[in-house]
Amino acid sequence: RQARDAQERLLLWKCRKQAFGAVGRLSPSYCTQDGVVPRTKLPHILRRIGEISEAREQYETLVGNIPDVVYSMSADGSGKPLFISPKWTELTGYEVEDSPDVWFKPIHPDDRDATKTRCLEAIAEGKECSYEFRVIHKKTGDLRHVSNHGIPIRDSEGNLLRFDGLISDITERRLVEE
Repeated sequence: RQARDAQERLLLWKCRKQAFGAVGRLSPSYCTQDGVVPRTKLPHILRRIGEISEAREQYETLVGNIPDVVYSMSADGSGKPLFISPKWTELTGYEVEDSPDVWFKPIHPDDRDATKTRCLEAIAEGKECSYEFRVIHKKTGDLRHVSNHGIPIRDSEGNLLRFDGLISDITERRLVEE
């Protein structure tokens, strides 16, 4: 709707601002961006939004079909997960949480300290890492042997941004070796 005069325009803006405040109280993490798109550009913008949405769906399908856990972890020393594929829950029984503990909760108690040390050392040193450990499935109690391989991701200036990696279930291989 287009305002008929300056007074109506101010009233419309006032209501709009109040509505956003109400939404913010309902959902504190709500984010919005406001912009003006010329009508002539709107079809292109809507097509592009559709393309981005389709690409995201393809990415999620691709990652969901990888038999390993795909992850991205903060390199700030907190161990905070930035992304963990759904295979994590399948492997460990733990839901993906926004907590560094999500990495360490399922690790077998005998492996936990050494694994945590290796992980944090790799972050501190910003170096590629590979190590094996055992996890216990939260619901079934099944013991699985896994291999983690993490790679540091840096920006164009060499600053460490994050660690990306794979956690592979190697239980069958370990059983054959034993």
